[in-house]
Amino acid sequence: MFKEQANATAYSGYITVNKTSLSNLFFLFIRAQEHPSTAPLILWSQGGPGLSALAGQFLDNGPLGIDAKGNLYRRARTVQRTMNVIYLDLPVGAGYSFADSPASYPQSVEKIALEVTEFLRQFLLLFPGFKNRDFYAAGESYAGPLFLTPLIEEHQYDHARTRSRVKLFKEKANVVAHSGYITVNKRTGSNLFFLYVRAHKESSNGPLMLWTQGGPGLSSLFGQFLQNGPLAIDAQGKLYKRYLTIQRSASVIYLDVPVGAGYSFTEKHSGYARCLEDVSESVAEFLRQFLLVFPEYNGRDFYVAGESYGARYAVAIAHMLLTKQTARIALNFRGTIAGSGFLGPIFEIADSAEFLYETSLVTYDDRYVFAARFETMRRLLAAGHADRALLLLLDTIFAHTSKRTLFQNLTSCNNHASAAYSERPPHMVRYRHYVDTVRFREEIHVGRGIQFEPHTQIFVHSLAADYVRDISGMIELQLDKSRVLFYSGQLDSLFPSANQRSYLRTLNWARASEYREARRVVWKPYGGCNGMCGYVVRVRGFTEAVILGAGHYAAVDKPDEAYYLMTEFMHSEALKIED
Repeated sequence: MFKEQANATAYSGYITVNKTSLSNLFFLFIRAQEHPSTAPLILWSQGGPGLSALAGQFLDNGPLGIDAKGNLYRRARTVQRTMNVIYLDLPVGAGYSFADSPASYPQSVEKIALEVTEFLRQFLLLFPGFKNRDFYAAGESYAGPLFLTPLIEEHQYDHARTRSRVKLFKEKANVVAHSGYITVNKRTGSNLFFLYVRAHKESSNGPLMLWTQGGPGLSSLFGQFLQNGPLAIDAQGKLYKRYLTIQRSASVIYLDVPVGAGYSFTEKHSGYARCLEDVSESVAEFLRQFLLVFPEYNGRDFYVAGESYGARYAVAIAHMLLTKQTARIALNFRGTIAGSGFLGPIFEIADSAEFLYETSLVTYDDRYVFAARFETMRRLLAAGHADRALLLLLDTIFAHTSKRTLFQNLTSCNNHASAAYSERPPHMVRYRHYVDTVRFREEIHVGRGIQFEPHTQIFVHSLAADYVRDISGMIELQLDKSRVLFYSGQLDSLFPSANQRSYLRTLNWARASEYREARRVVWKPYGGCNGMCGYVVRVRGFTEAVILGAGHYAAVDKPDEAYYLMTEFMHSEALKIED
């Protein structure tokens, strides 16, 4: 059939992997169309658990496809073009694979691995030409990550939408959500993981937001569960529906960016971003494919948001949308949201010596020790030794479990984010554990093999040049040509709010003098009887806000206040301020 319908050489049958239990694995093996004698071998398994790998052959990536009317057709783009593929019904009991009784079905992934090992041993006896050949293992859903790009390339957009649905969000928060991987660079095997949450009050003109996280290397799931998404997690690790969420009136894409952050990954070291342009280019390719699957967002108002280092990504993405020909991205870019952003010179905005002293986290003498360290970094940078300055920075700020930083030694705090707490809050700890569980991985179509946030140290090297790069020009352009919301936390001990505001005053844009002279006003989103929540300076399209009681992760500490800021900003509503 495969020869007649798709001009492909195929074999199928059963291999007994356990004679005692009569456990038999069904396989379909298809030779590569090009250079089969040297092309690599890939083993494809399906999810469910229990689905047949034939779903992958007919619906995802095999040479023979099936359309909505049940007609077979030859697929133009297929992995079998350049790879030899084994479609294996795994484990025993899945698809056409079987055993003498259900009691013989495997009870662990280790048992499944042993069965596959035995299958491959016998397969190589039948096809000895594949010994020592390059070998890849792939799977979808329970079997592995869900890659949507092959479906997109086959114009199977409805199928991509169906396969990417996330039931967890519907069950727990009555929200429509999709997740999976989009390949943004085939040469390096670079794939971006996303979680898309549709607006609760979806309309034909509702805005779309792209949310990125900092680190660099953190997952955007941090924002979904701890800051602004519809499904939250508490200090006991329990999931609950968040009442105030930006998803109430805007659809949100939580994107693990750059490649290597969160659940995003690359197969080659050259796939890691070296600069902000690399980041924005990968996002452009992601958006192009996303809009093919979800074309209802073409022409919609679009906002880019990020926190900490993620604010830097947001600025770069916004700059790309403002300056490059992006006809393939049919979005109406409206503005940038930067929370506690790493935007200014790192050796200036991270110099928190005065803040730490004023909040009693360091002594009078230790204040000068901390300040002297930053002065040393600035001298190293001026002398052209940026690499040495950055290494010294990593020994100074943040909090590490192995080698303690100067911040930890002087303050005895193990969390460099807020003057309000010395340890990472319990719900942050619970979040980190939950999103790495097998059950959640399967829910969001990641599978078991992808590591979570494994490469945070890699970014220290790959993005080293970006740490000391001046992006003021990008920010100034956005202040002139679009809308910008910048918010900081009053208790931010990493990038103190005063340092951030000092940097903003150095920017040169059309209304810079107006901003410097503008009067700060009290912000009361809940009305006068509940007191104020912060201070706001507003100049035309630019809003700068300080959230009282919030630290570096302002939207974690004060999620409702951050919600009001972002919602009012996106919908151009007047902030509730007091003259």
